[in-house]
Amino acid sequence: MPLRHRLRPWRTALGLILAPVIGGGLGLGLYALATEVISGKPFFGAVARDTFFSAMAIGTVFGGYIGVVPALVIGWPLHVVLLRRGWTHPLAYVALCLLLAFIAFALIGPLFGFGTMLGYQLATPVLLLAGSIGGLVVWAIRRPDHDARARVSA
Repeated sequence: MPLRHRLRPWRTALGLILAPVIGGGLGLGLYALATEVISGKPFFGAVARDTFFSAMAIGTVFGGYIGVVPALVIGWPLHVVLLRRGWTHPLAYVALCLLLAFIAFALIGPLFGFGTMLGYQLATPVLLLAGSIGGLVVWAIRRPDHDARARVSA
């Protein structure tokens, strides 16, 4: 069995673990930066660079706390379903991670005090960014389209 076939489960696990961490960090960082640029008021720091990096650090931590377990428990079976259906396009994985972002937030968010309607209103743009970025991260690490090509040519 070639090495790349033996590494598939590890690549899947790595992608599912890193997706909420990277997605949460970049999602909150970009949201904070955009909010600061649009409103003209500082979001966290005194300058935009401080805002981006502070928000990115916070988003990374919360993405790890809130997203890793649901990504592995729910995301892995959904990844298998996508593979079996032949849905290996990056947009399928973006949709998968968007769904996982909202599920994770709905299930685990209230434990962190995000259960109010205001929390959901503030979190929606961040979840959209985090889920989209996370989907691209999973797809880029796992590259399920390579499996589909191998199955077709075999």
